[in-house]
Amino acid sequence: MRSSSSDLRQAREFHESGNLVQAEQMYRRAVSLGGDEAYHWLARLLVKQGRFQDALKEADSGLRSRQTDPFCHEARGLALKGLGRLEDAIAAYRRAIPLDTGSFTLHYNLGNAYRAADRFDDARTCYRWAIRLDAGQAPAWNNLGDTYRALEQPEDSADAYRAALLLQPHTSEMLFNLGRVELDLAEYVPAARHLAEAAALRPGDFAAHYQLGNALGHLDDLGTAVSCYAEAWRLQPDDATIPYELGTTLQKLGRLTEAEAAFRGAVALAPEAPDSHHGLANLLHDMGRFDAAAAALDEALKLDPDHPGSRFSRALLNLTVGRLQEGFAEFHWGRKALNLRPQPIERTWNGEAAIDRTLLLYPEQGLGDFIQFSRFAPLAAQRVGQATLTVPPSLHRLFSGFARPGLRITIGPATADTQPHDNYCPVTDLPAVLGTTLQTIPPAPYLAADPMLAAAWRSRLAVLPGLRVGLAWAGNPNYPDDRVRSMRFAALAPILEVAGVSFVSLQQGGAAWTHRVPEKSVITALHDWTGELADFADTAALIMGLDLVISVDTSVAHLAGALGKSIWLINRFNSDWRWMRNRDDTPWYPSMRIFRQEAPGDWEPVMRAVRQALAHARPVRF
Repeated sequence: MRSSSSDLRQAREFHESGNLVQAEQMYRRAVSLGGDEAYHWLARLLVKQGRFQDALKEADSGLRSRQTDPFCHEARGLALKGLGRLEDAIAAYRRAIPLDTGSFTLHYNLGNAYRAADRFDDARTCYRWAIRLDAGQAPAWNNLGDTYRALEQPEDSADAYRAALLLQPHTSEMLFNLGRVELDLAEYVPAARHLAEAAALRPGDFAAHYQLGNALGHLDDLGTAVSCYAEAWRLQPDDATIPYELGTTLQKLGRLTEAEAAFRGAVALAPEAPDSHHGLANLLHDMGRFDAAAAALDEALKLDPDHPGSRFSRALLNLTVGRLQEGFAEFHWGRKALNLRPQPIERTWNGEAAIDRTLLLYPEQGLGDFIQFSRFAPLAAQRVGQATLTVPPSLHRLFSGFARPGLRITIGPATADTQPHDNYCPVTDLPAVLGTTLQTIPPAPYLAADPMLAAAWRSRLAVLPGLRVGLAWAGNPNYPDDRVRSMRFAALAPILEVAGVSFVSLQQGGAAWTHRVPEKSVITALHDWTGELADFADTAALIMGLDLVISVDTSVAHLAGALGKSIWLINRFNSDWRWMRNRDDTPWYPSMRIFRQEAPGDWEPVMRAVRQALAHARPVRF
């Protein structure tokens, strides 16, 4: 006669080998022979098959005769979790743990139930206990990593995932999880490595390809990122997020026609999402299709009238086409759209006249923006009677001569605590509050170099023969569109060959070194005194000793224009709003001439035009 124990032993052998049909039959035979301990094994098998209601029934049957059996309580918890009855499952595990305090699986499964119920603090505690009992279980480390990520503790999450991978190397889920949290931490190189391995192990997983595209985008490997997004979209054709990111990346590469197809795909998949219409609008703006861009923005704002990106993009569109009042009225939406850190200032000035009130004007964005918008400070001071302009440190010496009756210049943080005033206003809001139009832009020049510094540079530059031309070919690499507005030094080769010109470097930052190890095709005697330039006051003095400045769209261009120096702007295809479209001049700087790309990323025709103009230029000196 067979015993229940022999049937249970054989049932477990079938269970472990994956023969679940035979295992179930033997478990039920063991139960019929009085083997009550078979109930929890039978319940576990039924859970594995997704038969949660049947599993709960068997676990309850086992508990009627084995109230103190922790494994029946655990099996009951597994069944209840499968049924979505998370709080009941948690209660079942909590009854089980005192009956077997040293059980790894009880603490682990309780942690899983807490995590499913979004009780992440409790889940973290359970996973930690489970790991104390058995630190060699990779799933516990992995789930602890998931829990830390849900708790917005990415550093701890990454450590947990790394521990899991040490135990189970080359596991796609854990590689993906670690790569994703490394993205959160802006650790893009290891993120790309781990996500690439995850994608290779799971070639059919769209999420691995999508997140790899995100990592590669941050590493500026945009061509490979496009391939990753395209594969992710092929695998998951109904996810609008994927074509949106694909379109954004193609747009950065200047592949605008392909980008339009991607954005229109995103709109078709998520017509109710304002982001889809906003992305399409920005692309159409870059393509110069302003009416179509405006229509796309209208669609986005119908869906969400306070969509920051769309409000700011509409501001930029209006500014680009010369509707300054409409554009500046919404320009402040850039703070939310660009995630700028808000200033801790509440008493905002709205342009009202108040002779007995003091006003603090402060910088908010880049140095070029500050130089451009500082021209409005004297007008604001006239309206209120007494204003203070807070200047970034690198501009302080240059702006020391900008002071005038009613306008004081200072340096330091612009907060109500450090500089108490009656009202406050960022300089970028001044055109809006002053009602600026194309006809009322305060004219340049409005800045001046220190006379003694300028005279010293003129004396040093006097030895240079011919036309003296300053060059700046790159801006701040942290600027979002820097890859399209800056150029390699080698791209200047056509103008460096023009006879009768002495070239002087105005380039700062990392790009300043590129001309010192030039590509073979670029051999030039570029005079470089940038090591002596401590700040913008020194740069301004050097510029005043030149005949001409040629620059990409960066702060040097603004500085030269504000000084009234002749400046040629080498401008990208998707021009910034302030340079407008279809014109080679600008109302912001009368001394500026603009040379524009005819196609995205193609500098050669631009440089040919600059070379031709430079060959006919002559110095104008007084």
